[in-house]
Amino acid sequence: MRDYEGRPLPPMAPRVSSRKGDVLMPAMVTLLLHADPREITSYLRFIVQKSHDPQTIRDGGLKLLAADYFQEPELFSDQLVAIFSPASATAAQLLECKSLVMDFAGFGQTYRMFAACRKLKATDAAREAALWHNRLFNPNVSAESAVLGFMPDWKTAQAQPLP
Repeated sequence: MRDYEGRPLPPMAPRVSSRKGDVLMPAMVTLLLHADPREITSYLRFIVQKSHDPQTIRDGGLKLLAADYFQEPELFSDQLVAIFSPASATAAQLLECKSLVMDFAGFGQTYRMFAACRKLKATDAAREAALWHNRLFNPNVSAESAVLGFMPDWKTAQAQPLP
């Protein structure tokens, strides 16, 4: 976060495949969110709405996220989220599969797991958190964006090499 100005690193962007092995996305940027993201969502919204300058917004978001946001793993949900354009054919394809294979790789480590896929409802706190998080870096993120949730099946998770 601190070294790359908030740009996603490859380990945050798994390859997503169908269970048959068809690659649906070579890299999908995902977000980790707090299990109860309402408080952080309010703060993200405040950061985005207090300025019209994209650099000021980005700097405010980076200050928050680079501080202690990621320091307590027990606060986070297992669900990963990803944002797509409102009429994304890729999002529709992912939803059709319902269960996907996610392959993460980075820093000499790989992880593979199955994950259930669902579209988050407009009232879902994780959806709002994802939208406001992404608006720190892209003010044009639409309120109509499709936000998908991916719940890992930890029983299927594999790591190489073992951690």
